[in-house]
Amino acid sequence: MICGDKVPTIVYPKEFEWAYMVWLAVANSFCMDFVVRKKVALKMALSLVDSLPFPRIPAAHPVARALVPLAARLTCTSEEMTAFGTGLADGGWVERTGQLAGAAADIPRAELKAQIDAIVAARVFGIDRGEFEFVLDTFPTARKYEEADLGEFRSGRLALEAYDALVG
Repeated sequence: MICGDKVPTIVYPKEFEWAYMVWLAVANSFCMDFVVRKKVALKMALSLVDSLPFPRIPAAHPVARALVPLAARLTCTSEEMTAFGTGLADGGWVERTGQLAGAAADIPRAELKAQIDAIVAARVFGIDRGEFEFVLDTFPTARKYEEADLGEFRSGRLALEAYDALVG
């Protein structure tokens, strides 16, 4: 159910709570940001959100199976998210231990985000590497700040590396 105008609210029934992770992963991807920037005027109204190409996929879909654990590791990072994370574990989406401590030392947050961006680009939007590079090139502000702080556009590089690993 979607409601509201200026701040649309997304609500899924209890048995579909895993879908929040798919929605968040896609909504926060470079590709969806690119699409939104091509459509948005001055506000993010319900009609705009409703027009966006969010996947409507079943729980068994490979995209859902790939995105939910990654998004959960980026999202379930505090006490407030414990019950939600436990629900995902009960549903078989994530391991009960270790996986929901947020981004653990073995996989930094930037790499998890890059994996999500690669999955969304390749499996949700179906774009090729050249198109993904084009999308990434439309983020000059992110590039500027990362180059100043890190010496490179790290999120872009990591996303392309994850894309290459995904599509082989």
